[in-house]
Amino acid sequence: MRTATSAAADAIKASEHASSEAKTAVELADEAEKLAKTAKSQADEANKEAAKALAASAKAAGFAHVTAQAATDAGNAAVQVAKPANDAIELGSCLLYTSL
Repeated sequence: MRTATSAAADAIKASEHASSEAKTAVELADEAEKLAKTAKSQADEANKEAAKALAASAKAAGFAHVTAQAATDAGNAAVQVAKPANDAIELGSCLLYTSL
């Protein structure tokens, strides 16, 4: 049979163990809170960078659109320049064959 002194000693030992576990839990909770604050700061910074990237991509899309329009215009201009040259070649080719 256990004595009251033995039971009290066991209770004290269990209480000390529970106290130690509680202290460890508080330390871990404090560390988790610090890490959560760091993670929030990093997430906020990432959100700012994402907004900058979105603006830059919109700007790049605008440049790409303007570049595509310029390329289309250059192609159209080349067609317009080629037409008179082709006409001159056609007019000159009949003279070439008749002169020989």
